[in-house]
Parts: sequence; C-alpha cells; structure tokens
Amino acid sequence: MGPSTVRPRFRSQSGKGAKVSAKGGKLTEDWLPTKVMIADFVDGVLVTDPSTDIGDVIERLKVLVRRDGRTVGMVSLDLPRDRTALAGQLVEAAAQLPTPAEAPWTKVEPASWPRVTVAIPTVFGRLEMLRLAVASISRLDYPEFDIVLVDNRAQPNEADHAYVRGVTDRHVEILHESERGISAARNRSLLSCDTPFIAFTDDDVQVERGWLRQIVRAECPHAGYPSGISGVQLGQCRWVKPVPLSAQAR
Repeated sequence: MGPSTVRPRFRSQSGKGAKVSAKGGKLTEDWLPTKVMIADFVDGVLVTDPSTDIGDVIERLKVLVRRDGRTVGMVSLDLPRDRTALAGQLVEAAAQLPTPAEAPWTKVEPASWPRVTVAIPTVFGRLEMLRLAVASISRLDYPEFDIVLVDNRAQPNEADHAYVRGVTDRHVEILHESERGISAARNRSLLSCDTPFIAFTDDDVQVERGWLRQIVRAECPHAGYPSGISGVQLGQCRWVKPVPLSAQAR
C-alpha cells in the first residue's frame, strides 16, 4: 500500500467543512492555538508567504483571503508538519471561496489614518496566550491605536493585570465587566471607547504587524476616515463604528 494523502481541513465563511464537537449540549469548534493572517492573491497568484513568523506554538491558521484587493472570505487550516506544504493547502482552500465581483486591487494609502481601539474581551483563563496576543497587537505598524482588555470575571485580579501588561511598554487599559458573556464585555468596551473605530480580536489570537493597516486600507483606500461601516465581519475582527447610545439604552 502506498503512502496515504491527508487532505487539509478548511472552512469557508459559510461554515462548510467546519470541524465541530458536542460539548455542553452545543456544537463548538475544536480549539487549537490559532494565528490570524491576511493572504493576498494578485492575478490569481498567492503573493503572501503563509509560513512566515508562525512559531512553534501555533497549530491552526485562520486566513482572511483577498483576491486583487477584495475580501472574499476566511479559510481555516490545520498546520502540516511540513510547513513548505502550507502554501499549496492555502491555494486549494482559497479556491473554494467565491470570486469577488468588485474592483481591482489598490495600494493607495488613506489621506490619514483614523485612530482605532483594539479590544480583547477575556476571562484571563489563558494568561500565556493572552500575553502573546497583547504582544502581537503592541507590534502593529498602525500609526495610532489603543489597546483595551475587558476583564469579564466576577472579581478582577490586579496581579493578572500586571502580568499581562508586563509584556509591552505600550499602555494597556483594562476595564471590568462583571456581567458574563462576550456581548456584555464588548458593550463595555464600546461604551468606554473614545476613538472613531474599534476592532475586536480574541485572547488566543496573534495578529500580524500589518493586520490593522490592511483592514483600514481595504475598507477605505481613498478616504481620510472610513464611512458607512457598521459591524463588518472580517474573520476574527469585528470592525465597528461606535454610535452614542441614548440615555434609555444605557
């Protein structure tokens, strides 16, 4: 019998092919240490090296795929032992995504970059992964951004806060939200946000240096500030323009 070939597991935006398991009466995706990245295809050719700066801890990639500058969807790849095979797996997975109907790729820079808050809701349950996530955000090449963590435990722990803050020289604001749940934690950061935009990511995700810049460039290549964007889902990031709440809503 010849050597067997294992096809990569991948997932599109529609969820087709997602690997799930039953836990607590719910369907939840099997968790693995994950890195989020952006992969560009230009004229049908992959121009991003998916094996760059992965490290030894990461076991899965979630890739935002763009064709000629237009976002077409997300794919999820379990990392092969042979990292040289990763590019081929990404090309195969991306081929399952729809073809963008819109305009050609552009490298035009915005006239100015809006200040952005990058927020992570967390229960501080995976401190080492959270430290890696915060460290990756602190290395972003974006001109002006704030880092905010929302401690979603009943009682915050200052020692945990100090340990996570110690991974970067940048200021890390930590808010507290005792009402459990991702929605309550995100709402807490939205209510405290004083920047035009906020991007959410997760406490087990390491972002690339160009992550935030590429999102802004893709959404508003010609404008000084993005406009008309409200809750656009981009993989692990939810890109939101905060809207002031009425006194009743508060």
